[in-house]
Amino acid sequence: MNKRFSSLRSPHGRPGFGLHHLGPGTGDPAARRKAIDAAVDSSLSTLFQQVPDSRDLVGRAAGVLVFPNVVEAGFVVGASRGQGALRVGGRTVSYHATTSGSLACRRARSPRPCSCCS
Repeated sequence: MNKRFSSLRSPHGRPGFGLHHLGPGTGDPAARRKAIDAAVDSSLSTLFQQVPDSRDLVGRAAGVLVFPNVVEAGFVVGASRGQGALRVGGRTVSYHATTSGSLACRRARSPRPCSCCS
């Protein structure tokens, strides 16, 4: 059984659900935003080429939150992290990040989860 948890903050620094704005980090913020925008553009182009009617659906949406690269790794304990952008009317209005973790706990030779996870 997997137990999932998230460490998330809202744009105002309060605990939130799902997303938080990009915080201070290393590197040039303008370069990071430019790289995220390029990855979002590429992801949307791929979506439009591969999924019929997706361009119409995105065009009718109030906004589209795109996470082009979410990296996930782990064995027993796992984590994922990704950055993306909120697009409204085809323009980026804000940048977001997602972070999550997971813990899988099982007893040896048992099809049931161990007591710590039930």
